[in-house]
Amino acid sequence: MLKSDIPELKITIQEALSGLTVLLDSLTNNQKDDLKIFLRNLIESEYLETASQSEKEKSESCRFMAVKFINCSFPFDDAESRLLNIAVQSNAEKPDTIEEAIRGLHPYWFALTQSSNTKSFKTATEVFGMGSKNEILFPRFADVVKQLNSFKEKHIKIDTGKALKFILQCIVMEAVSGKNTVIVVDQEWETRLDKALELDEKVSDLLTEELHRRTKDKDGDLDMMDFEKMSDSALDVFINLMLDHFIETMNVEIGKYLCRVISLLSTDTIGKLVSRVPSLLELIPKIIPEDGCFYLAKILGVVCAHPLYTDEQLLKTVSLLLERKETLPLGFIISRIAISSKKSIISNELFNNVLTLLKSNF
Repeated sequence: MLKSDIPELKITIQEALSGLTVLLDSLTNNQKDDLKIFLRNLIESEYLETASQSEKEKSESCRFMAVKFINCSFPFDDAESRLLNIAVQSNAEKPDTIEEAIRGLHPYWFALTQSSNTKSFKTATEVFGMGSKNEILFPRFADVVKQLNSFKEKHIKIDTGKALKFILQCIVMEAVSGKNTVIVVDQEWETRLDKALELDEKVSDLLTEELHRRTKDKDGDLDMMDFEKMSDSALDVFINLMLDHFIETMNVEIGKYLCRVISLLSTDTIGKLVSRVPSLLELIPKIIPEDGCFYLAKILGVVCAHPLYTDEQLLKTVSLLLERKETLPLGFIISRIAISSKKSIISNELFNNVLTLLKSNF
């Protein structure tokens, strides 16, 4: 109706559809599955950038109602629904739709929306899990990685950077689940999580345990048993998606998260990244933001010091960076080598050359 009726009726139709959201919870699982397919197709098929003005206005209204119905029909731990909230956030989208989608990715505001979308009364404890053992459930890490991989394979338009950030938030919340930490689901949940990931030792330790748990057996993340025809673990897929996005877009925020995660990974997982060093080295002269250079240098320092990065490769990398006078990655690589079993391969002459370069830039 929103696509075919006259524009003057748009608001009336939207209000009528909004009034139906309280009934969505009573749908059967099969009915909800059919509804999700319809809403997903609606979001995937509407490309606002190439539409005429009249078609764009109709599409905007449809996409707004689609994301509203998604958030009222499916729980927060539904991985596909959460990614559809990201897929709808195109640059050409209207602010109302983006605001609704952002609420669909924030557990506090999502729960608040859910509490108002019911005929029954719910206490704060029931809505937010405060003061009880009932926590807001997040999508399983493996499920949301699988969904993002599926979106990309199907060429569904989605902001990969936003999706990767949400996936990281999911694994952090898995790591701290049931633990007493500074991360609580309130209005400042996202800020709390960001700061804790950066500064809080307990959260870092819990995340390290979670990352190592996913790589402790030879097959990697056991959750990836759910992945069809995929041999890599969910963690491997996630790290490589982050690397691909960082190399392709030089997204500084993703670089920051990638740098933090890599610093917490097990030795086995880091070893799988050795083959990505050439791509990272090619990125050095291209990346402009100072923070981006810093994160890139730290990543190179961790990966190049790994035992699987051969002595020959390491010497070649150090010589190349020395020739290019790339002091930042050189500093991180040399400092990592100095505390590893590889320190003997750096000759006094090479070390003095590096030291001379570093001194000349400070």
